[in-house]
Amino acid sequence: MMKELVPMVQNKKYDFTSIITHRISLSEGERGYDIFANKKDNCLKVGLKV
Repeated sequence: MMKELVPMVQNKKYDFTSIITHRISLSEGERGYDIFANKKDNCLKVGLKV
């Protein structure tokens, strides 16, 4: 599946940013995983900022 997804993201074929409901720093990754795994705050996807 990743082989198909990566080119779509790179070529901006679809706007996937609409599914990212939470953006947090990489240092907060553990908290982001908790939010995603437990579907807190209506989470769809967590984006990690470097």
